[in-house]
Amino acid sequence: MLLGFKAQFADLVERREKTQSIRARGDRFKVGGHIQLYTGLRTKACRKLVADDPVCLSVEPVVIHHHWMEVDGRRLLSTERIEMAHTDGFAGYWDFATFFADQQNHTLPWRGFLIKWGWP
Repeated sequence: MLLGFKAQFADLVERREKTQSIRARGDRFKVGGHIQLYTGLRTKACRKLVADDPVCLSVEPVVIHHHWMEVDGRRLLSTERIEMAHTDGFAGYWDFATFFADQQNHTLPWRGFLIKWGWP
């Protein structure tokens, strides 16, 4: 499967610091399947971010609210929310939640899938 990233996340993916992504349509990803990581999809600037494709480790449903977050039906602790935001490439949870609200006409909750990957 293919994942495209905005320019703001491309360096983190290339440095292998960002090893997860939250997407509206993650149910098409299969644990154990390879994922190709790109930036600039559908443009002349399209490029693959890592040469060796990582493997999908997990796909879990996620719900993002302004002040709380659920992953696979479990509400995350405050420290876990902050860690999730940092791992996903944001300065803090507020920036993270605001990003997802903006993806949905400035409203939350936002529902999607947390996709994690790694290299064998």
